[in-house]
Amino acid sequence: MPATAAPAKTESRAVPVADLSRQQASWLAVGGGMAVAPPVETDYGFAVFTDGRMISAFGKKGTCLWQKAVNGRQTPYLATFGDFLFAITADKKLNLINPSGLTLWTADLGFAVTETPFVGRDGRVFVRGKNALACYGLNGIRKWIMVTGDAGPIPLLAFNDGSVLVSSRAENGATSGIRVSPFGEILETVTFTGTVIAASQCDAGILISQDDGTIALCSVQDGAADTVWSARVKAGIRFRHICVAQDGVAAAFLGTDGKSATLSLIAIDTGDSLAQIDVGGLQIGSLSFLRATAAGFFLSDEKRALECTPEGTVIWQATLPPKKNWNFVYYTAQNYLILCQKDWTIRAFLMTQTVEKKTVAPAQKERPSYLTTVTAQGTIGSTNVERLSAQTLDQIAAGFAHGDYGRNEAAWLADIKQEMQAYFLDSAAVRRSAHDGVSYFTEHPVYTQSLIRLMAQSGTDSFSAEFATLLATEKEPSLLALTIREAGRQGYDGDGGILAGLESLAAGRIAPRDQNTLKILCDATYEICRFMGRPALVTKGKAILTYLFFPQFDKATHDYARKTLARFKDLGL
Repeated sequence: MPATAAPAKTESRAVPVADLSRQQASWLAVGGGMAVAPPVETDYGFAVFTDGRMISAFGKKGTCLWQKAVNGRQTPYLATFGDFLFAITADKKLNLINPSGLTLWTADLGFAVTETPFVGRDGRVFVRGKNALACYGLNGIRKWIMVTGDAGPIPLLAFNDGSVLVSSRAENGATSGIRVSPFGEILETVTFTGTVIAASQCDAGILISQDDGTIALCSVQDGAADTVWSARVKAGIRFRHICVAQDGVAAAFLGTDGKSATLSLIAIDTGDSLAQIDVGGLQIGSLSFLRATAAGFFLSDEKRALECTPEGTVIWQATLPPKKNWNFVYYTAQNYLILCQKDWTIRAFLMTQTVEKKTVAPAQKERPSYLTTVTAQGTIGSTNVERLSAQTLDQIAAGFAHGDYGRNEAAWLADIKQEMQAYFLDSAAVRRSAHDGVSYFTEHPVYTQSLIRLMAQSGTDSFSAEFATLLATEKEPSLLALTIREAGRQGYDGDGGILAGLESLAAGRIAPRDQNTLKILCDATYEICRFMGRPALVTKGKAILTYLFFPQFDKATHDYARKTLARFKDLGL
């Protein structure tokens, strides 16, 4: 499409410049060494990887939550999945660390990692080496691995359909790559018209900037990647950094014409220029940090930092202490400018006060999934029902256990999801007394048990809702006990729904004399709390176990609950 006309450049409004060399820090903390990479944001605050083979976690206002050693020499590669951390150590080891700092598992990748891991929609993580790409599940089992071309300039990014762009080195002046499905299938080769020098993902696809000054949005449409729009904002300017605004409607392209730095705000859906913001003497070559904020954008080089609105108004600006004293700068959602000092200290400066307004929370977006829509039909009264064969169930179980199942996973996950939905339909029909026959799942309890086990083995968070539903509705004692056990084996409980189900069971749905099921519940509660590591869930888990001390439960249950609580102490929880 033709280049859009750029609006007049907005000059930065003069505001006082704070000198952080002279300003007292709002708070100060001591890490477990010198930071080897910028802090990463988590649900609880932020975490820092340090050269003392430590990770330090801090709350939103600087409280040190924990400092824990990691398995092997540190690297600059640390990624987040909510409040979990994926850390690379010893160049080729992938670690999953929970919110309490416990390393849940360590996997030897077999190759040296060259960039920060990329976390997918369901907790799977993609890890890249010089010429290899691997995918691991939340349980630490490798889903697939493939050989790729030498790593290119674009980090791992996801298209709008969830497929991943794996770039290669530019040849003949053009960057190319492959588009890979979450299940390890090469979908197509993607070739750009020039050399890509910056890229960022958004809901609509991948935004890129090329060395000839062209910017573009690439999106998957009708099963293939294509250019939605391309434009040149201004002749002679090259954009080396891209940041998507928090509203997801616009993106900031930061570039220079060799004389001054410009932040160009671009409408993501059309490529139209919305504003050009002069950021003065900011040095693009030494840019330390760029991020979207609630008010607009934060930018920093080695000497200066500022926050501006999308309209170009500078909210605040500051000069930084000499670069010899610090190695990373960061800006939090709570408006703290963080400096990771070389003397192991972390200094935070509150740059602006935000008045919290009581507003009606927007409707939650449905979390995107890799699975296509599943349509399930009940089995009651059906005379010609086709279910998964015993051979298929065994194949899925063996694949989940041993790993490297690749493209098979897409069909397996869909099959399990569809079968569980069919089971729920049957269960609902039974509760309504609207059935005129017997459910396949009732006639074949071993089949149903196999499905429940497979949900726990998947290494994704795709079946947490199914576990929560089963815990709330299942009446058959043996299936309920199995569900409790397998929920514990899965461990992951992102929204706390599984633990809430266990709480309800302990409070009345399990007979006080049912020692066996109550012991299984104790174990599952511990395993979920151990995996999740969140203080709120740990508190709830302890409350569930403490409830089992009440008089209606017998001595054997009391003793088992007490021993389980002791296991929490061994973890430091």
